Amino acid sequence: MSSIILAGCEQDKTFEKAEALAYHLAANLADYTIEINTIPPEEWDSYKKSIYEENEWALRRARDRKIKKVDELDQLIWRESGELIGNTWDYIELMKHSYGEEVVKVGLFRVQDD
Repeated sequence: MSSIILAGCEQDKTFEKAEALAYHLAANLADYTIEINTIPPEEWDSYKKSIYEENEWALRRARDRKIKKVDELDQLIWRESGELIGNTWDYIELMKHSYGEEVVKVGLFRVQDD
């Protein structure tokens, strides 16, 4: 079972791409669960820092074996186990690797960037 937590700022077009992909996978994979936390812009920086520190990601390598700094992450995506995946692009890359090219062929990336 794969349980993924996604957190991002409201009105973040890049985060909307991660949300769309997560909803698609949750609807089509029996053992795939998601929790999505959309945070108001005025609360995002403190929320992000709090989650980052709570999970001790400054001391733990992310899924790609790199230490990611809190200021480098515009979104936070991690496994329920506490393993940091990274931002939206890290998540898309992991899902593409895990589930194949099909995740990019479902038309989810038509969300327009302003």
